[in-house]
Amino acid sequence: LGGLCWFEKQHCTFAPTKNAAGASEAKPVFAILEGRDGSVWIGLDGAGLNRIQNGATTVYTRQQGLSSNFVQSLLEDRDGNLWVGTRDGGLNRFAAPSRGSSPPDSGGEKFSSYNEDEGLPSSSVQSIFEDREGDLWVGSSGPTALNRFRDGDFLIYGKGEGWRGERAWSIADDGHGGVWVGATGALNHWRNGKFTSWRAPHWPDKPTVRSVLTARDGSLWVGVQGGGLTHLKDGHVTEYTTRNGLSNDAVYALAEDGQGDIWIGTADGLNRFRNG
Repeated sequence: LGGLCWFEKQHCTFAPTKNAAGASEAKPVFAILEGRDGSVWIGLDGAGLNRIQNGATTVYTRQQGLSSNFVQSLLEDRDGNLWVGTRDGGLNRFAAPSRGSSPPDSGGEKFSSYNEDEGLPSSSVQSIFEDREGDLWVGSSGPTALNRFRDGDFLIYGKGEGWRGERAWSIADDGHGGVWVGATGALNHWRNGKFTSWRAPHWPDKPTVRSVLTARDGSLWVGVQGGGLTHLKDGHVTEYTTRNGLSNDAVYALAEDGQGDIWIGTADGLNRFRNG
């Protein structure tokens, strides 16, 4: 199963994604990004990228220069560049000046890729985040799963800096110059040049933290696979699980909308948390 659901005014309209040939085909969606120009980018499992703009869909795959058709994460940076994390092709950058005009040609000159040869320790990129300094944080797999891309070089973080975990699933700003990183095995907090780990009392011993979100009010929302949803605000911890109405305790995705509602993607569908 796959495809895209446009949710508006309590109504969901299903729209199939497109394959490399431009034909409609429901593919698993791993990432969605709305660009500043109003276009919607969709990262697909095995079918590259779809870009929806003004009702038209453009397909980007290896044929257009993408390093892999298995897209896992998306980010638009402050300069308008699109960054694409893939499962087996590392990190790609789609340069901003090209995006308002024609798609990349078959030679792929408009895509740049970063992999092991460029210093990225893993070709599987789970998450991408831009901090207030303009550096990119790149989450991958393995004991050095978190990397910082600065001035064209990757800075690799591991146990020496206090890092815990083996796969960096999600990254969020902490509002004070640091970042929260959800990983397989721990929730890590980077601040003042080192990592510390944090764990809620009800979590499993080695939690798989799939999603982290810093809300506009400065509070932190954490989605744990099998551990439900955790809200940390002003030092107080609140737990939400199926006992509170959550559809499933495996939480994979979090987002905040313009009204301050928190949207929660679980193994059993979509939930909305309001007035929390």
